[in-house]
Amino acid sequence: MDASIISECVEKCEEEGYDAIAVHNTSDPSFWSKVRNLERDCYRDDELNISVRFIRRDIFNEIGMFDENLVAGEDYDLHNRLIEAGFNPSFP
Repeated sequence: MDASIISECVEKCEEEGYDAIAVHNTSDPSFWSKVRNLERDCYRDDELNISVRFIRRDIFNEIGMFDENLVAGEDYDLHNRLIEAGFNPSFP
């Protein structure tokens, strides 16, 4: 992942009014990572099958952070609560 990703996300939130950013990530070049990358690439522009990876701290606290009672899908749950609360994520 690019070392400047955090500053780019902060800048995008501040300049364009976003509350969170869905960051597309790429894994290392091993075989299984390539399989995972293919899966991620299939969902690149699908706003229903993604979750934000960068979120403003005040909003993270406001929507209740991660639900520790869940055994899987905490990131999708957080993303859905963000949307349901009316916040504005970016899907680059």
